[in-house]
Amino acid sequence: MKKILFAIIVALCSITASAQIETGYRGFADIGYGISTSEISDGIYSADVSNYLTISTTHGYQVIENYLFVGAGVGLEYWHEGSAVSIPIFADVRSDFYTANRFSIFGDLKIGYRANDAQGLTINPQVGVRFALNDNIGLNLGVGSDIYKIQDLDGTGSAFTIKLGVDF
Repeated sequence: MKKILFAIIVALCSITASAQIETGYRGFADIGYGISTSEISDGIYSADVSNYLTISTTHGYQVIENYLFVGAGVGLEYWHEGSAVSIPIFADVRSDFYTANRFSIFGDLKIGYRANDAQGLTINPQVGVRFALNDNIGLNLGVGSDIYKIQDLDGTGSAFTIKLGVDF
C-alpha cells in the first residue's frame, strides 16, 4: 500500500505546468476595479471622479517567447457616480520578466482612448503575477494606475487599479 501511495505522489508531482509562454496568438479577459485618487479640475469647474468597475478583453501576438506580447483590446467601464459608462479602446504591450515553474512576474502597458460618457486619453501601466494553470491557460493578478484625460472637463485624473484575469 505504501508503494502505491508513493507511486501516486511521485506521479502527481511530475505533472506540472510551466510558466513558459510560447510565440503565437494570445488572449486575455480581465475584470477589475478602479479607485479614484484625484479630482478633475480645469481651473473653473471641478468634479470628484468616482470609482469604477471594468471588464476588458485583449487579443494579440506573443512576439518573443516569454518576453514580448503586442495586442489590442476593448473594455467596458461603469463609473458609480453619475452612472456613467465608458468604452476604452487600447493598444497593449506586455512582458513577463521572471518565470519560475508555474509563476511569472509581468509588466503591462495599455494606451488608448475612452469613448462614450468619459471620453479621452487613457494610460494604464500595471505589474502583477501570473500563475500557469496548464501550458495554455494562466491566471493573472495585477495592480496599477489609470491616468486619464476627460475632454469635457479638460482635466486629468488618476485611479489605483486592481485586476484579476485569465490568459489563453
